[in-house]
Amino acid sequence: MKTHHYVHIVLASLPCLVALAPGQALAVPLFARQTGMECSSCHIGSFGPQLTSTGRMFKAMGYTMGEKKALSTYISAMVIAGHEHTRTDVPDPEQGKPNNNSTVDQVSLFTGGRITDHLGAFSQVTYDPNARAVALDNTDLRYADTATLGGKPLIWGVSVNNNPSMQDLWNTTPAWGFPYVSSALAPAPAAESFLDGQAEAVIGVGGYGLYDNWLYVEYSRYVNIPDRIQRRIGNGDVSGNDHLTGAGAGYWRVAAQHTFGDHYVEAGAFGYDGRRYPGNNRDNGSDQIVDQAIDASYQYAPGGSKHIVTANVTLLHERQTLRATFAGGGSDNPGNRLNSARANLSYYYDNTWGVTVGRFSITGSPDATLYGTPNGKPDSSGYVTQFDVTPFGRSGRWAYPYVNIRLFVQLTTYGKFDGLKFNYDGAGRNASDNNTVFVGLWSAF
Repeated sequence: MKTHHYVHIVLASLPCLVALAPGQALAVPLFARQTGMECSSCHIGSFGPQLTSTGRMFKAMGYTMGEKKALSTYISAMVIAGHEHTRTDVPDPEQGKPNNNSTVDQVSLFTGGRITDHLGAFSQVTYDPNARAVALDNTDLRYADTATLGGKPLIWGVSVNNNPSMQDLWNTTPAWGFPYVSSALAPAPAAESFLDGQAEAVIGVGGYGLYDNWLYVEYSRYVNIPDRIQRRIGNGDVSGNDHLTGAGAGYWRVAAQHTFGDHYVEAGAFGYDGRRYPGNNRDNGSDQIVDQAIDASYQYAPGGSKHIVTANVTLLHERQTLRATFAGGGSDNPGNRLNSARANLSYYYDNTWGVTVGRFSITGSPDATLYGTPNGKPDSSGYVTQFDVTPFGRSGRWAYPYVNIRLFVQLTTYGKFDGLKFNYDGAGRNASDNNTVFVGLWSAF
């Protein structure tokens, strides 16, 4: 069967999954109802998406752990709302006021969990009040089973999803990395990696295996969701967006994990390699973009202790071969490099009170036409610090597991923004003028 025929069959099934099936690795209460476990069993801080060892195993097994429940239990909802304040008013904001916006950023419906003994799914439909649009969000259908290889246990599976890296088990990839929520209206750097921009525009299928609970490998292949279907699922008119070529793009992953007493460590690598038509213009051929990353995770979560420490780090290098973009006048260079570094450290007390400090940095080849920055550099760097409390995420607490609420204060500070620390836009705006305080509520029920 040709690839595009298979893709159309998979896409045709997605609305049925949204209506009838089960979910993913966010902290949606439907999983607590299915497994009978507390949210804190699968998630650090009793709230997603940061996973524990149990949460990673639940996902690797295709969301099928626990018993199949009545259809009504397979529905959950999520609301993210908050108030954002930037240090200096944002000139000509695309949405909202120049400053001090109170908004409902996201409203989502989830269905997920066990369909059969080996088949599970996750589907999220999201309404964005700022854009006034409803769209099919993260969706993952997977089959998982167990076997024995060389006398050792093997978990193997197949995943069909619409966001490269959302199938991953660790919080180091673009789909699940910190910060897990952010203001929809605050300023953001112009540059991002190729992999960061693929969510919900593509669909892929791939296989994975977890051998002896220590070695994880995966390979998936992605193609663009056809434009007419993207319109139907809420993505709007994407005909002028970048499109993958017919060969699509490949996502690969390898990771090793081990537990030493109360200490857990993971080290691995992942990548995304594809060709694209810039702006869907096919007159000049295609570009090739290759993302390669290394990552590591650490968790200290001793049994019976109220103290949990986690750390994550990701270093990504992107090689851009821009033949088509350069030929069409869309870049100053026929080839560029882009580097991204992210690291975060968190501490949680009693799986209720938490603080996380994250560092981010983007650097790369100067290219004023490609990035639209006055000095041509894509460089941005800074810190994200978040304080949060999840008061109802444990059994015995109010309305558990039907209502789970996280209250948070998030501070984003910039040392550099779009290439410079001072006067980065040529009109006197400094990087620190984009420093943002985001106070909000993230609820799941």
